[in-house]
Amino acid sequence: MSSYADKCYDIQLTDGSEDLVDFGLDTTYNWWAVTQTFSNRQKMYINDYTSENFVGLSKPVFSPDGEKWAFFAQGFSGWDLVYGDSLIQLNADNPGNILFSSDSKNILYSYYRSELLTVVSIDDTVSVRFKEGSLFINNSGDKFAYVESRGGIKTIYDDGKVSQGFQDIRPIGYWHNDEFAFAGFDGANWKIYIGEEERSDMYSNIFEYEINLTGDYLAFLGTLNFGGSEAVLIDDKMSKPMTGKNYQQVMGLAIHPHIAMFAYRAFTQLNTEVVVFNSVEYTGGRENSNPYFSYDGSEMYFIACTIDCNLIVNGQQITAPNGIFIDGEYAKKPNSNTLGYASSTSLLVRDLDNNEIYAGTMMDYTEFVRYNWRMGEYESLGVINNRLYLQACEF
Repeated sequence: MSSYADKCYDIQLTDGSEDLVDFGLDTTYNWWAVTQTFSNRQKMYINDYTSENFVGLSKPVFSPDGEKWAFFAQGFSGWDLVYGDSLIQLNADNPGNILFSSDSKNILYSYYRSELLTVVSIDDTVSVRFKEGSLFINNSGDKFAYVESRGGIKTIYDDGKVSQGFQDIRPIGYWHNDEFAFAGFDGANWKIYIGEEERSDMYSNIFEYEINLTGDYLAFLGTLNFGGSEAVLIDDKMSKPMTGKNYQQVMGLAIHPHIAMFAYRAFTQLNTEVVVFNSVEYTGGRENSNPYFSYDGSEMYFIACTIDCNLIVNGQQITAPNGIFIDGEYAKKPNSNTLGYASSTSLLVRDLDNNEIYAGTMMDYTEFVRYNWRMGEYESLGVINNRLYLQACEF
């Protein structure tokens, strides 16, 4: 095992003259950082952009394609919205949510004055009361929805329409036809609804759920009334939902980014741990991580451990060296036997074919890891003496 520096490099992002307050990566190619000056003012850095000084800043929100971003900034008269090169004056008491449509073309945001929430979309500005939890935006960005709670009854508010009442609601997101998908509890059972239509059987609990970016399919994990749990995939192209086997326990739901497929962890009735990909079971190891899909959906992978840990990719076991753990955070380049992760001090990439380790520069500490397919490299952020660096290893 050896370390090679020729594949790895780092770029200094901030010079250390201002205290680092927060920093992060999005899922595409953007990095961001918030710094604090000696006058207790804050600045936002996003790639080549540097903001003015503000009293306070929220974390930035990026569009799905990574091309747009926005954040709330607090001035002396209240909170405003910074959207690209524009500052939209709100003079709000508190910031709310920022959402981008799935096609990345439109933005929706909300803010508070006193206790009143105002929601601004491309078509309308609406005052909202009784909102509980998050806002949701439809695919084209001209509608929004949220859970409305009053008098112990919960409903879905969707573009001026209100659903039937439930004792509890767990919102999921917009379906491709602009109906809203959610799990509703009537006091005895949970069901999945899309608009007013029931789309699932009854469950004593629905506890994990995912919908793809454009609302073409969704999956959920539910506890059956007569015992055990199962996973269900709903797609309008199917004559009926795809329902998995009855397991003792299910968890760790993941959905394919582009196709109606899902994966999850499960304990069989014999208490054997498996990872299920659609209807196929992979035994993996005595313990398995949650499953993941690569960004392009070409691979489903997870970490499987008995005594040693291995990487399982589309059912094929790849022997991994020591240092791979179930609870680690990993990134994977599709169709390669490489795995990237951030140690406490550096970005590391393991080549599982030849058992080599490629390491970035030693940092005081590192956080986050992603595979940037546009650049063809693994990336993480690291800090040395209050200076922020982007670490990268090309593969």
